[in-house]
Amino acid sequence: MSSFDTAVRGRCFRALAPALAGAVLFIGGVASSAAVPANVSLPKPAAMHLPALKAPLAAAPQPAFAFASPLPGREIGSPFGLRRLPWEPTGRLHEGVDMAAPSGEAVHVICAGTVTRTGDSASYGRFVEVKHADGLVSFYAHLGRVAKGVRSGVQLAAGDKVGSVGDTGHSTGAHLHFEMRKDGRPLNPAMFINQVFATLADLPLKAAGIIPRHVRLAQVSRTPGWTMAANTTVSHRGHRGRAHAVLAAAD
Repeated sequence: MSSFDTAVRGRCFRALAPALAGAVLFIGGVASSAAVPANVSLPKPAAMHLPALKAPLAAAPQPAFAFASPLPGREIGSPFGLRRLPWEPTGRLHEGVDMAAPSGEAVHVICAGTVTRTGDSASYGRFVEVKHADGLVSFYAHLGRVAKGVRSGVQLAAGDKVGSVGDTGHSTGAHLHFEMRKDGRPLNPAMFINQVFATLADLPLKAAGIIPRHVRLAQVSRTPGWTMAANTTVSHRGHRGRAHAVLAAAD
């Protein structure tokens, strides 16, 4: 470095020294006040805006009732309502629904509950009765077999097996007869199967208790003790209505 350069740099440093003495030195974003004159005010640091913390989401309330199907994937073949079987003189209330399925297919409880009865009757055949919350009762009949361990007093979780499809009692083929009741009153099971209700007040108790006015003549493939010709048309004047049906040939 030449003596000229050294002299120039010395003069420059002496000229800048007063300004540097009053400068504010920021290190890491923090102002150093060591070299700040008393009459100099520092700018306030910018406020940091942190995102507001969100309140945790409340868990969705569980529905009071969630009903499954006693035979998943199977449809109702004979509905709830007034019905006359071919060998009956008059119509009567079919207090449940019938769901056809092969013998031995598993039958499931539609909602958690307690087994109140199991047995074997002349009309219903082998059956299981389960009591649920708030006086609701489900009933499974014509069973070929009651599931092992299913007996009065046993607690069942929704979907547990109660038995298997059969053809016991007064039956015209392998199927499940399924009923729903509230305080002993028969209800239309179709309004509960595969349905979810948030509260007890949401249950369709009034609508499910309405009995249709017409009488439906049951269609069967075999009858106890007698047969009929194929494609025989039968009419019957029943309770406040007339029913017509074509009966299939007997097996």
